[in-house]
Amino acid sequence: MAKYIDVDISLKKTIKVDCDNSTEAIEIAKNQLSDLEMSDDWLNARIVTFKENKFIESSAKKIAELYHDNFDSSKLQEFLDITFMDQDVRELISKETLDILQNKYKIDINSIKI
Repeated sequence: MAKYIDVDISLKKTIKVDCDNSTEAIEIAKNQLSDLEMSDDWLNARIVTFKENKFIESSAKKIAELYHDNFDSSKLQEFLDITFMDQDVRELISKETLDILQNKYKIDINSIKI
């Protein structure tokens, strides 16, 4: 089984742009961003935190527990689609659930199409 780690990176910096049009100034700042964010000043100003995301694993365990007896891949997929709006979270939970179904409940996932 995998562990899921949330990485949160925050940075608040102000860029001086010599332009009196806000829309143009924002575009100029966007274009400068890739160079600025790799500078030592910007790299050192970032706040980076790592923490374990226990939601993915615990959700997948519970879903596998609920679906292993009468497994139906389309019903599982429908449940995941309705329950988890964030596509990345939904995909991680789906993969983890399939892993649990295969390893703990000995369901042949090669015949499962999600």
